[in-house]
Amino acid sequence: FTASCLILQIPLGLFVDRFGKKNSLIFANICLCVFTLILLFVNNYTQLLIAFFVDAIGYVIKGICETNILYDSLPRGKKRGSLFSWIDGKGTARYYVVDAITALIAGYAFVVSPYLPIILCLIGNIIATILATRFRHTKIPIEDDDDIRTGAKEYFKQLKDAAKFAITSKRLLCLLIFFALITGLNYNLTTFRGGVLEQIQLPEQYFGLVFAMIQIAAATCSGVQRIIHRKFRNKTLTVIGIPMTSLLILIGLNVLYFLVIKFLRNVLKLKDTIISIIKVILVLIVIIGFCIYSWIKVDVGGYIKNIVTASSFIEDNYVDPNSVKITFPEEKRNLIFIVLESMEVSFMDEAHGGALDTNL
Repeated sequence: FTASCLILQIPLGLFVDRFGKKNSLIFANICLCVFTLILLFVNNYTQLLIAFFVDAIGYVIKGICETNILYDSLPRGKKRGSLFSWIDGKGTARYYVVDAITALIAGYAFVVSPYLPIILCLIGNIIATILATRFRHTKIPIEDDDDIRTGAKEYFKQLKDAAKFAITSKRLLCLLIFFALITGLNYNLTTFRGGVLEQIQLPEQYFGLVFAMIQIAAATCSGVQRIIHRKFRNKTLTVIGIPMTSLLILIGLNVLYFLVIKFLRNVLKLKDTIISIIKVILVLIVIIGFCIYSWIKVDVGGYIKNIVTASSFIEDNYVDPNSVKITFPEEKRNLIFIVLESMEVSFMDEAHGGALDTNL
């Protein structure tokens, strides 16, 4: 599915330009209907691959059209971007709420019949197709419409220029790499999540409950995305990426731990007592390794030393403002007084007043 989405991006972009966003969106929903129909009757791996390829067609076209249709429908002006962000955030939050409800229904419907969730999905896709036919073609002003119906040659020329710009722009290149990594990690996390639920033998009806809880959390985060963006601005992706990456690293260590234990129990046939001892040793190795890394790289030792060591710097250099007389010269000047309150510099390099060799 992922490979199909990657391959189809450019051809389907040309397809949308050729037939328009509304018609393309209708076709995308029809593809999703076909996908669910194939799933109802699939009985071999080849048919499953065909189903996922058709699903990728619909998924890519909807990804191209939906946000563009919304943006083109908004009135032009300075607040167009913020209005689009607000509507998109609210819509995404409500999407996750509906997704949580349908996940809950699907979990219990699967217990009744494995085909029932697919049939419900087919009904939903049919309704979406009918709604798509009710959309109006968005009219784009002349100044934005100059290159919309360009041929494939011009399209690839623009694509080449965009790729060249992406490579030369370090910021854009980093952004693309970030999104590629996060998308890949998301797919892996989804696969891992389903595998864990199966491994612990969770009943099917509770699958939907687990996914519903995840989607409710996603809906909450989507609802506050504008607040987060206004607070952190250009650091938003860092704020989002660090906890997510840390979580995935912990998951990876957890998987590695269970693989080692499984190898010791099933391959080497070790007794549970020896395995328990090895578990303790592995945990101690991780803890000690983390402490050593933190001590060397982040200079935790120096930080602790600064905390426990008493300093008379403030007492020696403090000046009571009531005891200071400020005398202005005959020719007055502006007095600029800058104060940094509780400014942390420990993790900066020594050239900037910190304590480390590298500016973190």
